Amino acid sequence: MNKKNRRAANLRALRDAGLTAAACVLFITEYVLLSRITLYSAAPAAGALLIVVMLAQSISTTTRCVGFAVVCAVTYGVMIGIFAQPYARADRLGVILVMLFLFGGGLLSGILRQRMNEQKRQNERERAQRRQINELNAQLIATTSMEALQKLILQSVYTTCGHSAVYYIPCENTPVRVASYPAGLIVYRRELDAVRQAFESGRIIGVGTDFCTSSAFRSYPIRLGGHIEAVVAVLFGVNGGAETANLALVDQLIQRSLIALERQALIDEQQRIITEKQVEQMRADFLRAISHDLRSPLAAIMGACSALERVTDTESNSGNLVADIREESEWLLHMVENLLSVTRVGTGSPKLSLSSEAVEEIVGEAAYKCRTRFSGLKLHASVPDEFLMVRVDVTLITQVILNLVENAVKYGGEEKSVSITVTREEDKASFSVRDYGNGIAEAKMTGLFTGKALHDGDSSHGLGIGLSICRTIVVAHGGQIWAENCADGGACFTFTLPIEEEV
Repeated sequence: MNKKNRRAANLRALRDAGLTAAACVLFITEYVLLSRITLYSAAPAAGALLIVVMLAQSISTTTRCVGFAVVCAVTYGVMIGIFAQPYARADRLGVILVMLFLFGGGLLSGILRQRMNEQKRQNERERAQRRQINELNAQLIATTSMEALQKLILQSVYTTCGHSAVYYIPCENTPVRVASYPAGLIVYRRELDAVRQAFESGRIIGVGTDFCTSSAFRSYPIRLGGHIEAVVAVLFGVNGGAETANLALVDQLIQRSLIALERQALIDEQQRIITEKQVEQMRADFLRAISHDLRSPLAAIMGACSALERVTDTESNSGNLVADIREESEWLLHMVENLLSVTRVGTGSPKLSLSSEAVEEIVGEAAYKCRTRFSGLKLHASVPDEFLMVRVDVTLITQVILNLVENAVKYGGEEKSVSITVTREEDKASFSVRDYGNGIAEAKMTGLFTGKALHDGDSSHGLGIGLSICRTIVVAHGGQIWAENCADGGACFTFTLPIEEEV
């Protein structure tokens, strides 16, 4: 609480104490006067008169003005003997004095009661605000992304205090609006001066400060890691003025939110470091795998070319050599496509080109490319009747399916029979690619997706690099990938992707 608010609270407490003391003095005086009036008569009605008047006094403290007038009139009649003659009597001057004190006491009692009601309402408002702040703390803890935190902060300021708010981030020394609540809030360009000053000075600017006093907003700088990373501008101006009643509450909400933003920034930084380490490890694995995967087809192409230069016998031999060159060249082209896919999710590369895609369209596109690339392929695709949407980079996910189908064609036996099946597993879409070959050796299961699982005696193409790329792409989409041997023969590769629920 600031100095101004403490001074106002002390004045209110002093005023209420004075009113209470005055009411007590009036009540005591009334009691003395009433006792003096009723002592004129020894009849039992005198005691009854005293009780009736004091009861009227107590009732008057809880009634409205009309009720208070009725009570006073009845009491006056009782005291002058209208209802009690000849058992009680009083002089009119004493009655008038009693009535004046009675009226003053009732008035002061009403004021005190009004103060008590106001204090009660204030306490209820404070309890409601504390409850809302506690709920906000729970929501801030449960939120796991910076974007969601930004929206939650603006929404909480609006729902708790009734003030619209805007979230700005710096971009080339210019404040850029990234979120607002309510959505579509119109902010005049002149208000950006206060936001810009908040970025530059690191101080609260606008309403309630000595800086940019003409601004209708109060701009809060958000300092993360020693730098001003954002500014939250809260609208206080209404009809040319400024409503500052909730100023302290908004300050408290922003302070709580700042703690959550700092925590999320640390989490994001740790995640970035972990991701960089994983990418570096992936690059090292790729270098080891490429040394085998690219050397073998290049040697085959060079050998075929040398044979063509020496061959002079039949055209069939030449045709076979040319076919070998084409096959190895196509494999090299496929390898280059895989490497280009990896660069899409590497460090320093652009973000994934995410879009909402239907599962059946992804599978259909991948199946078409598989049938085009692999001649004689017996491919069976199955998707659920339920319409499923996933948010993915469709080019990369299609590449994952192509890699898995290529692996199934190569190691699935002579029949080249492959099945692609999609099912729903709670909130995830599960993609499975199965072959009907001999399965995977248990010794190679652990290193299957690391780029190290190369088939012994296979001097043409490695197994690991394509599967390692699949894992990198799937993990970048928030999914998982694994392999297992089927009970009736063959291997099944499965990966999952989060389902995009309809809003």
